[in-house]
Order: sequence, then C-alpha cells, then structure tokens
Amino acid sequence: MKTKIISIVFLLLYFVTSAFGIDQMSITANVTAVDDLLEVRNFAVGNQLFTNRTNAAINTIPSGFEGYKMLSSGGGVSMTGTIIASSAGQIYITAKATEVISGWTKLAGYDYTYATNNTVMSIFYKDVTANEVVVLPTTTDFRGITPIAKTIVIANQQAWKLDEMTITVETIDNYEKGILKDGATYFLNRTYTLYSVGDTLSNNEFLLTDAGTGSDGIVHKGTIIPSADGEIYLLGRTTTAISGWTLVPGTEFYYDAVSSIGALSLFKKTVTAGQRIDIPAVDNFQEARPFAKSIVLNKIIPADTMTVTIEVTESDASIFTKSTFDDNAIFFKNRTYTITGTPISFKGYDFLANDGAKIDRAVAIPSKDGDIYLAAKPGGLTGWTEIANSTFYYSTSTPTDMSIYKKQVTAGQRVELPLVSDFQGMTPIAKSITISVLPATKDARLSAIKIDGADISGFMRETTNYNIMLPYTY
Repeated sequence: MKTKIISIVFLLLYFVTSAFGIDQMSITANVTAVDDLLEVRNFAVGNQLFTNRTNAAINTIPSGFEGYKMLSSGGGVSMTGTIIASSAGQIYITAKATEVISGWTKLAGYDYTYATNNTVMSIFYKDVTANEVVVLPTTTDFRGITPIAKTIVIANQQAWKLDEMTITVETIDNYEKGILKDGATYFLNRTYTLYSVGDTLSNNEFLLTDAGTGSDGIVHKGTIIPSADGEIYLLGRTTTAISGWTLVPGTEFYYDAVSSIGALSLFKKTVTAGQRIDIPAVDNFQEARPFAKSIVLNKIIPADTMTVTIEVTESDASIFTKSTFDDNAIFFKNRTYTITGTPISFKGYDFLANDGAKIDRAVAIPSKDGDIYLAAKPGGLTGWTEIANSTFYYSTSTPTDMSIYKKQVTAGQRVELPLVSDFQGMTPIAKSITISVLPATKDARLSAIKIDGADISGFMRETTNYNIMLPYTY
C-alpha cells in the first residue's frame, strides 16, 4: 500500500510540472568557488558542464529546459553561497542522479546525460517565495551542484556588453574573414566546425587562419587598429591566458576536432581610437584570432627581405648605429625619442639610428634585384616612392610622423642615399644591414673651407653651395 501511495505522489508531481511548465524566473547567485572558475553558460547539448574540463559535454537536455542557463564551476570544486529567487515559484539545481539532497525534490522524468560514458544527471527543485534567499546545498560528489535558471545573474558582477566598433587589421599573413556562428569552420586548414556559439558572439566577424603548431615559434602576426575608444577582442583557447588581455566570462564555445573538443573564449582589451595593437603571439594550436562586429582586413605586401650594405667613410662610421626597427627603439642617437606604430611589414628589420639635425652621407649597395628602403618625413623624396600606410611615429611631446620610402634597384647597384637637411634626415631600413667602412682616403669631400686662414662658420661638407660676404679694399 505504501508503495502505491509513493508512486501516486511521483505521478502527481510529474503531471503538475507538465501542466504548469518549468519556472522561468531569474535568479541571482551570490556564490564562490575554490578555483574562481564560475561562468554562466547555456544549458545546451554540446556545452561543457564544468569550467575545468573539455570532456564533459552535455549529451541531452530535458524537455522544457531549452534556452536555460547554468552556473558552471570546475568539476571536483566546491561551490558555496546563496541563490535569491526573483519571484515565487521553483528554483532548480542539477546533480548526479544518485544524489539525495535535503530540502530539494527530484523532478521525475527530467534526467539527462553528459560525457561519452553517459553519466546520468537529474534536475532538483525547491519551492520558494519572492526574494527568498536559499543556501546552496553541497555534495561530496565530483559533479557537485550546478544552479539552472532561465536567467542567472552573478551578484556584484557588472553586466558586460559587446563593443560594436569597427576594427582594421593590417597583416602580411594568410588571415581570411569569417562569420562566427554554429557550423562555421574555425581553421583554414581543418574542417572542424563550431557549436554552442552564444547569441552575444554569433554573426559577428572573426579572422580565420591555419591552425598552429604548439611551441614551434611560428605564429600569425598582425596589427589591430580600433576605430574608437573602447574594447577590442580576440578569440583564443579558454585555458590559456593571453598577456595584457582579459577573458570574458560566459563566452565559451567549442569546435569539434573529431577525437577531442576544443574550448574557445573571448578575450578583451581596453584601447583608444587609432592605437596600434599587435596581435599577441600565442604559440599553440588555436593561436589568437581578432574578433569584432566589423573587420576591415588590410593585407599588406611583404617588404623585400634582401641584405643591404651601407657604405660610409671612416670619418662617418660613428654617425650610424645599427638597431632593430620596432616599437620602443631609440630613433635618434642624440635624443631619447622612441618609435611607435611600427609598420608590420618592417617589424624586426634593421635600421641605422643616427643624430637628429645632421646630414648623413652614405651609399646603399643591394644584394639582389628588388626594393631598398629608408625612412624620412612624409611628403615626398626625389627619386623615391612613399609607401602607402607606412606611417609610424617617434615620441616627441606630440608624436612626429614619419614615412617609409622605397626605390627599385638591381643587385650591386651603388645608390647614393639622399641628403636630407631637416631634423629627421633619412634612416636606412633593410631586413639585414651590413655597414662597410671605407678608409679616409676614399673620402673626396672637403674637410673645411678657410678664407685668409679663418674657418667659414656653419661649414658642412655635405653642402656644396655657400654665400659668403667678403670684405674688400679699394
């Protein structure tokens, strides 16, 4: 008789739930986890149940819970705290089906499974009043307790909204634009498709490229230029931190690698309009991918990689110092001005730092047919072509802009570098520069001009014309 009564009670619970449906209230969770890996995720097929695992994908979802959220934490990690109900009704948690949780009732017929071994999980409910504060139960089981609700708000966590600015990406690598959504491919050289891409990220743009090889020292490069002040974004492996970038909780999605599952998330960085941000070097299979509402992809033709010999006389050898052309490099030897906004095609090239406000004479000898380069102020340089979008800066109080110029040459040709008399002068740039010092006997320039034994003030041997007022007598 007792057995029949219990069976009737369970049937009544089932029919009541079916008649009135699953409660759609929102909850506020004031909880903590030992590893702080708390994240609101979609309670959906394919999503990972735990934040510290990639082999715990949900296989099925109980009918009526489509579109719900879950507050995920790490497997084997204790979550403690309280849940605040937004209205009178039922609140829900999920735990292993074999658990008995004091004060909570199992929803009959609402079991589901996760992982390849089809571990069975159950949904438990508790009747609450509006604004009731419920202490989250605990369990010693690895799966712990996971709150489920139509909407979940983590207490004291500020709501985040995707910045919809347009970004420009300059690159010499094989990036291609794609739309982030379920079913999209994530790599150019793999057929792995994405799933569980949430509404926040779906239908925005990202850059695809080939999958990387972990720790091989080779990564895809580029520069992100924001169109406004705000946040810019990258996609990367959830479990790998990106220096200088912050992971956005609740953005995790996945790709199906057949034999495994890849978990990806959004990372953010606060920037100012026009700032040039290098795509960080993340040397793993997934690397880092730019993501935005709209991306302007500017593919840059790579710079010539030839070696150039710069020939100077012995007396001028001290004028030039070879350095690496990159952000924060000292641009002039007699100033502390540093380079910013280095064009991506020339990052890591050699350049010859010299003194500002000094004319520098030198001859460039290319090792093969191609282009040679130098930097000078924008606006044109006779016999040289200013390269579009090659602007960079050096750090005066108001950053001063510079351009890179090119000249087409043949192997072994001796090219007299132009004499530029303004403060910036000219600066040779090449993938590799060799400085060749000629003896003083090879220097045909005047060392001084004297009249009646007196030096002419302001003499510069690179200058060929002088106006001198001479005294005369009758």
